[in-house]
Amino acid sequence: MNPWALLLSQASWAVIGPVLDRLDPRTRQTVLGSALPEGGAIVSYVLGHGSVACRAALAQSPTVTAATLRRLAEDPAPEVAAHLARNPHAPRDVMLRAMAAHHVDRIAIPDAGLPQRDVYALVESANAEVVARAVPALLFRHPYPAGAVVLARALLNLWRLRGRTAAESAFATAAQLPETVAERFDEVFAADDGRAALGRLIEHEGRTQVVVERLRGVGRRTSAVHPTSSAYDGSEAVLTRLVLFAPHEPPRWDVVRHEDGLTALVPDVVTALGDEPGCPDWILERLRHHPPSPGGRIRSQHERGRIRRDAYRQLAALTVGMRDDQLRRAYQEGLLPAREILAKAPFAYAALTVFTTATGPRLDEARTAVSRLTERHLGADTEAWAVALMLLPEFAGTLPELLATARAAAG
Repeated sequence: MNPWALLLSQASWAVIGPVLDRLDPRTRQTVLGSALPEGGAIVSYVLGHGSVACRAALAQSPTVTAATLRRLAEDPAPEVAAHLARNPHAPRDVMLRAMAAHHVDRIAIPDAGLPQRDVYALVESANAEVVARAVPALLFRHPYPAGAVVLARALLNLWRLRGRTAAESAFATAAQLPETVAERFDEVFAADDGRAALGRLIEHEGRTQVVVERLRGVGRRTSAVHPTSSAYDGSEAVLTRLVLFAPHEPPRWDVVRHEDGLTALVPDVVTALGDEPGCPDWILERLRHHPPSPGGRIRSQHERGRIRRDAYRQLAALTVGMRDDQLRRAYQEGLLPAREILAKAPFAYAALTVFTTATGPRLDEARTAVSRLTERHLGADTEAWAVALMLLPEFAGTLPELLATARAAAG
């Protein structure tokens, strides 16, 4: 999580709301739009009582769960919808709801550099011009296994909106169609019931068995890059989510389990499936497993002593942007307590940064240590909390010194 959120999440709801309202827009965006502790006080407050500005900021966070994004998508204000539509981790149902609610598609189409994820969403627009404009940007060759079904969806939508001629005209603009794909669509347009044939094609290509096979086909991490967009990195995780952004039936989890065999799907696929509506417990349980710490198990007393010494050297000179790998490892291995890091790190922001990748008991320990300090120095003083958050990025001193300064400045 981000350092601001680690600090503020120790406050009560009665404090969090007024503090968020007092922060300048840039600081509030930093607090809510960066990594957040899911299910914590900040997320709960914003979902239940947050202002539109707070909800819009939260909609930009890269770490909130699909469940949180779905809550934000419930009758969102236009600015909330706009940010939901641009959140790279928003699942298909969230993005489509946001687009439909406030016509985000009409204001979010760049002239060039359109990532495939956006193209996949824009073909669902109720605006025929938007759909037609998206078709030439579709990619079909490796590693984009779902391009054909997205094209079919675009053509069906155009047929419904403007008729057969509009669909045929758009099809003519599809670029670099593989021969087998082109022949398939030629057959569809030659059929007496072409519109219904498109519907059958989408239904067939959206079956769970087909989707699972595509997910498997993503394969090893690829260096493929969208030819017109530096924003699209072609990573395995992105391509996996792209498969699930194409039209598909609600997942039949019994089929997924049969096809998966509980072991066949790689972690990126399991993570992406975890964001699908109705994801079952047997997948969520796999997501709860945390891998071992990067440092691995420290087996000897000699090695423990070396890691501890290296960590103390980093701690003594810790500043913003400085390496803290040994310090993080020592904390993860239980060789250095959170309270000592917070008390001795020369910069409060750098001290909180040490815990941003902590999980489980280590995250709980960090939260407890921070909470004890905020209770002692800030209490329920809204002004002091706001000052502490605004001072945090540049304050030269320990976290206890920062909190004492904020309380004094607040009077």
